[in-house]
Amino acid sequence: MNVRNTSRDYLTDKVVDVALIVGKIMLRNGAETYRVEDTMSRICESKHLFLTQVFVVPTGIFLTVRDGEEVYTRVERIKSSGMNLAVIDQINDFAWKYVNNKITPGEEFRTLKKISKAKVYSKNVSILFTGIASCFFTILLGGDIPSFIVSFFVGILTGVYIDKLSFMGMIFFLRNFIEGTLMGLTTILFSYIGGLMGYDISIDYVMIGCLMPLVPGVALTNAIRDSISGDLISGGSKLYEAILIALGIAAGVGVTLTVSNYLFGGAM
Repeated sequence: MNVRNTSRDYLTDKVVDVALIVGKIMLRNGAETYRVEDTMSRICESKHLFLTQVFVVPTGIFLTVRDGEEVYTRVERIKSSGMNLAVIDQINDFAWKYVNNKITPGEEFRTLKKISKAKVYSKNVSILFTGIASCFFTILLGGDIPSFIVSFFVGILTGVYIDKLSFMGMIFFLRNFIEGTLMGLTTILFSYIGGLMGYDISIDYVMIGCLMPLVPGVALTNAIRDSISGDLISGGSKLYEAILIALGIAAGVGVTLTVSNYLFGGAM
C-alpha cells in the first residue's frame, strides 16, 4: 500500500510540475491568461486529476489539484515576460501531444527545457526585420522614398537599442523611455544628414514608422481578450502594462522633439 501511494504521489508531482512549466513558458512568452489556464487544466485532467483549480495573473501562477485525499498546491512567480508567438506554438504542440499520450515517458522535461531555451529567430534577424517593418510602415503612412530609406536605417538602430536595453535590467518605464528617446534622436540625426545631401526627409513619417515596432499592440489585444473572457485582473494588468509602455515611448519621443525644437528653433 505504501509503495503504491508513493508511486502515485510521484506521478502526481510529475504532472503538476509539467503543468507549471508549461504555464510558465506560455505566460513568459505572451500567451493570454485564459489560454494558460485552459492548457494547464487539460494537462492535469488528462492524467485523471479532475479536481484542478488554476488561477493565473500576469505575474504569477496558482495551481491546486486533488488526488484522492491529497491536495497539492503550487505557486510560481513570473518575474519577466516578453512576446514570442513561435514558442507559444511549440508549447501548444507539446501540450497536445502530452494530453494525447504521444510524449514518451521521461521525455517531458527534456522537451520543455529545449522549448524554453529555443531561439526561433536570431538577434540579427530580429534587428533586420525591425528595420524592414519600420520602413514599410513609413510608406504605408504616406512617406516618400527618401523617408522610406531613412526609416530602414533608423529601424535597424532601433532594433539594436531594444536588444541592448533588454539585457541591462533597468526598470520597465525607464527602458521604454530610453528606447523612445534614442529612436527620436536617431531620426533627427539621419534626417539632418539627408537634408545636407539635398533630400527633404519628413521627420514625422519616419518617426511614426519607426515607432510602430515599439507599440504594444499584442499586449493591448491580450488585455482586451482577457477582459472579454472575464479575467478582469489579468486584463486590467495587461492594459496598464500597455499604457505604461506607450507613455514611456511617447515621453522619450516628446522630450527629444522638445529639445530639438528648442535648440534648432523649429528648423527640424
